[in-house]
Amino acid sequence: MKRLAMTAEKDAIASDSGFTLMEMLLVLGILSLISAVTFPALWSWLEQNQLSQSAESFVLTLSRASARAANEGIPHAIEFMPNGQKYRTVRLDSPFDQDVEIWETLLGECVFDLAELKQKPLPRGEANNSCRLWFHADGRCTSFNLEIRSGKRRRIVDLEGTTGQARIRQES
Repeated sequence: MKRLAMTAEKDAIASDSGFTLMEMLLVLGILSLISAVTFPALWSWLEQNQLSQSAESFVLTLSRASARAANEGIPHAIEFMPNGQKYRTVRLDSPFDQDVEIWETLLGECVFDLAELKQKPLPRGEANNSCRLWFHADGRCTSFNLEIRSGKRRRIVDLEGTTGQARIRQES
């Protein structure tokens, strides 16, 4: 009899443990509220990070093209596709290199804004109305400003023509 009473007592305790529907709904509501508040901040951070990485990668490509032109004594160019998301380095003495389709792509929603340039347009390239930025055999090029943007944020890449050095200017 004592055993039966203990078993009934355990069953009563077990049936009382657990969460009510109201408690579960309250926890879900709190988690939803936290997600709604943090998601825009996380998205903004990811967008800003992609923009910074795209700008840094492009500056590295510019520096590499300038150095290769100076070291090899052969002109190079950075060729931009008209859609504003792809670019590549082209060595200008070899028809083979012009046919290679190795395009680098900006991350995420980042695009080059070539239309905003207040300078002369870049010369046309071989690939579908692409534009080119030329590096002479000594590493020099024309001074150049290029906007890389993602949403409302943008980075300006300034290229100093006499040295071939590039730097990133942050705006908005």
